Order: sequence, then structure tokens, then C-alpha cells
Amino acid sequence: MTDKDRDTTTRAPRRNLAAEIRALIAPLGGVEVVLPPRAPMREPPRFD
Repeated sequence: MTDKDRDTTTRAPRRNLAAEIRALIAPLGGVEVVLPPRAPMREPPRFD
């Protein structure tokens, strides 16, 4: 196991995952996520 792997597995978990991700992404200019529009659900199958 490399030092980096060992550090990752032994380090205490961070409390606010969203803030940690934001801190990593913000210096890069952020990320624009485009979500496709939702389609209506299909009819459920019938078990007659």
C-alpha cells in the first residue's frame, strides 16, 4: 500500500461532504450540470 493509499484509509472522515467537493471544484471554475427533462412514467404492467 502506498503512502497516499494509507493516508486515505486512515484519515478521519470529513463531516461536510458537499463543502469538501465544492472546495475541490470551485478553483476550477465550477461545473454546470444540465439535466434532461423528465418524461412521463410508463404504464405499470398488469398481472391479470
